[in-house]
Amino acid sequence: MTDLEESLIIATINEGAENTANKRFSTKNIASNCGVSEFTLFSIFKTKENLVAAANDYALQDFIKASQKAAMFSGDITDYVKKMIYWGFLKPAEMSFLANYGFWIGKTETDSARIAQDYKRSVEASKQAFTFLKDYDDETHYLVWSFITRNINYFVQNVYCGMHSDSLAYRHDCAETLNGGLETIVRDLGENFNVKKAN
Repeated sequence: MTDLEESLIIATINEGAENTANKRFSTKNIASNCGVSEFTLFSIFKTKENLVAAANDYALQDFIKASQKAAMFSGDITDYVKKMIYWGFLKPAEMSFLANYGFWIGKTETDSARIAQDYKRSVEASKQAFTFLKDYDDETHYLVWSFITRNINYFVQNVYCGMHSDSLAYRHDCAETLNGGLETIVRDLGENFNVKKAN
């Protein structure tokens, strides 16, 4: 990825974070903020859809790296969850962008090919992000991926949309909620579910 491509992607995330689902989403603003023309933007990404997909991938990889690091330095699920909650609050633009344009946000999808593609993408991301799942099946990966990513996204968005005030107590409550759900999954999966990095 070139510096210009990354700049355009970051500008897209910032633009998409401020403007909900295709309302006032301006490729002209994105290009201008990077000091280039729309022609240059489209010569790189071809379509607006490709640009949004690239921004999604960028945010996705950021989440995966954060999850890998959290899993590596966490002694248990509770510690992992707290680290990921706090990471989410460090990324308000990415979280807002994903809330508006992310593939994990629960929008109704009727295209079977797109549904299958999103499922595969989620499973692949989970296998990279959640090193503690080891060799669990695709359904388990999809379940855990959907649960963790969507809840962290919602928790952060509740603050930036003005529904909750950010505080240590709120973040603690979010971590407790997420941890409780994961503990239920752990009980269902058995004793081999472990956040510690696989040797």
